[in-house]
Amino acid sequence: MDIEQLGIILEQIETKKSFEGKTSELLPLDTVERQRNELYTTLSQAIQNQEQNLSIVLEGGSGTGKTTILTDCFNKIREKDIDFHVVWLNGYVQTTDKCALDEVIRQLSLVSVELQKLQDTEEQEGEDFARDDYIRSVLQQGKRVQNPIIFVLDDFDEFACRAKQSLLYYLLDLQQMKEVQICIIGTTVRTDAFSLLEKRVRSRFNDFKIRFPSSVGNSDKIKMMFDRLLSFSKPRNAIQKSYNRSVKSSLQHDLVLEQFQAISYSSQCTPQRINQMLICAACQVDPEIGLLTPDILLYAIENQIGGRSPYELLQDLCITELVIICAMVRLKLLKKVKKYNFVQIVEEIYSSKLLKKNHNFNDEVIGEMLERLLKMRLVLYFPRQNNILQRYKKMRLSINAAQAKEFICKKLGNQLPHWVVKYVKVCGE
Repeated sequence: MDIEQLGIILEQIETKKSFEGKTSELLPLDTVERQRNELYTTLSQAIQNQEQNLSIVLEGGSGTGKTTILTDCFNKIREKDIDFHVVWLNGYVQTTDKCALDEVIRQLSLVSVELQKLQDTEEQEGEDFARDDYIRSVLQQGKRVQNPIIFVLDDFDEFACRAKQSLLYYLLDLQQMKEVQICIIGTTVRTDAFSLLEKRVRSRFNDFKIRFPSSVGNSDKIKMMFDRLLSFSKPRNAIQKSYNRSVKSSLQHDLVLEQFQAISYSSQCTPQRINQMLICAACQVDPEIGLLTPDILLYAIENQIGGRSPYELLQDLCITELVIICAMVRLKLLKKVKKYNFVQIVEEIYSSKLLKKNHNFNDEVIGEMLERLLKMRLVLYFPRQNNILQRYKKMRLSINAAQAKEFICKKLGNQLPHWVVKYVKVCGE
């Protein structure tokens, strides 16, 4: 087994998707069966019955399955030949109402010659283009957008913390329109998100929450998550089949089962912590041997229960390594680049006047630091790139880009030079 095959396992642990892009066979959705059923029933009935004013907030810690379950519900509703639009907004990415409304226009494909004329006219008159009025007028016409629209507000609390909460009020106001159905779904890790809302917003927001469990309290479900996410979903050769057998055998080991039982009673057994255990286990597999052993599983569990999270590894990085991580965060969040190579990372770093002013970089140093990040498994190569030159091989962060940004800004902010924190803040330098 080579390192790229282990990369497949690490990729599916982080994304909960197999190489074929399927989620149902990997993520054991029955760990949050009640939440999925409640969300699916509410959404499908609302869309089919053209109910207005549906607004839901999904509460739960990072990694509890909010986005995965939501996507699964969307797919199941579409299987019934029910069509609708989904507009995804993120409180950490769309940091201003202007950015958010531009993203709404883009995702609803409302860009037109008419739009360009309006923008040009108002710019010539020295006025800011009224994006909210334009969106409303198009929706009221009922021609270009006829299907229901579901606004998904990831990191809902970030929108709620903004002055005047004008974007939330605007979306709630759109729900009063008769021409198109509007649903709003927020996701947040905070349990006090509703308390952040102003009175005028709270009064129009259905106080409907679906709480996702903060910990997994069933040892069988923990074992199921390990089995599905540590195994190749569709083994393609004898090496992968042998590896899968070693996973199943190790998960039956008495000491491993005892650990699963013990951590299922622990408040530390959050989905995010399980995710860290899985990454730790995969990283301990020797590519030359290509087998998962009970000792590896026991080490991963014990290390993460009392150990450090992958995000805390960021504290050990030098400034150049952190800048590389920040460049990857910007490529993912700001430029929407899902896969990037060494050349793109270098170009992103060199394009910043802020970095040029405060730090010296060259290709050789960036390449050396990137190799160290690959060895730490903070950065992963995509599998199946055998015939591609090293500098053009696609890679990605093994950790969530938005959470990496938050950790750098909030947890490391006081320890870092101000220009590093300023660079990673996605909207503008």
